[in-house]
Amino acid sequence: MLKRLSYIFVCTIVLAGCSKFIENNEKQVNTNQVQNDNSVQNENQVQSDKESSESNTDIANNETDQAVEDATRLEQSNNTISTDEQSQDKTNTTDESSGIISSVEEKNQSINIVKKYNLPEGFVYVDDVILTVELEIRYYTAYNFVGEKIDGYESPLAILTTQAADALKVAADHLAEEGYRIKIYDAYRPQKAVNHFVRWSQTEDASMKEIFYPSMEKSVLFTDGYISKKSRHSRGSTVDLTIVDQDDNEIDMGGYFDLLDTISNYDTTAITEEQHANREYLRDIMDEAGFDSIRTEWWHFQLRDEPYPDTYFDFDIE
Repeated sequence: MLKRLSYIFVCTIVLAGCSKFIENNEKQVNTNQVQNDNSVQNENQVQSDKESSESNTDIANNETDQAVEDATRLEQSNNTISTDEQSQDKTNTTDESSGIISSVEEKNQSINIVKKYNLPEGFVYVDDVILTVELEIRYYTAYNFVGEKIDGYESPLAILTTQAADALKVAADHLAEEGYRIKIYDAYRPQKAVNHFVRWSQTEDASMKEIFYPSMEKSVLFTDGYISKKSRHSRGSTVDLTIVDQDDNEIDMGGYFDLLDTISNYDTTAITEEQHANREYLRDIMDEAGFDSIRTEWWHFQLRDEPYPDTYFDFDIE
């Protein structure tokens, strides 16, 4: 009986040991499983982190590339704008230079002046008939005996009747054979311009006296025939002119246009023989072409057979 009890006791102990061993093994297995799970999880996390890092790096690289691309585009755009601006500046400079050159080339002539061609029948622009004519239309400027631009002179152009222009071309052709050209100061003059002269005569303004009428008073300019309330110019066949040489120098006439003084008379004794000869030379050529002169102004010529002897026109010069 005792042996049997001892046997049972031993078996019990053995079974208990085995159970403990199994339990420990299960714990170890569980522990290993947990560790393995953790390891896998850690590896997965590392891989995830790596992928995330790579993804972030790619994003960053993409953003950097995009920023570089944007910067490049911006720089190219700025360069384009800068080039366009430089081109525009160059164009503007060229335009300004062209304007200056054009202005020099015009030299008071009607080149590049837009003519309206709103003329009454029988009138023409002189430079359309005489291509070599030089124009210095004084009443379009303030450099005249009044001291301001005169009414009706909207452009620095010379207008005459067709007959007067054709006759003047005869004189111009004659002068060209001897190396000279015609220079016109005034041609057709609107009646409103003459009215402007009359209004001026009734004022106290004498700002241009020393230049244009130094020895006379304004009141006698009309009575002595230098200015009239009705002008032959308004009939369209009268012209004020001189002549210039090949170097564009005016021939010495012993006085200048619109010098309202006795020195401008043909019979004056205040000029030299050469100056007298120059006046006679111009008058002879104009006489041959069909123009009469007047005693008081060496520059004034009127067509002998003018087409409108009793009509005073008032259209603008434009």
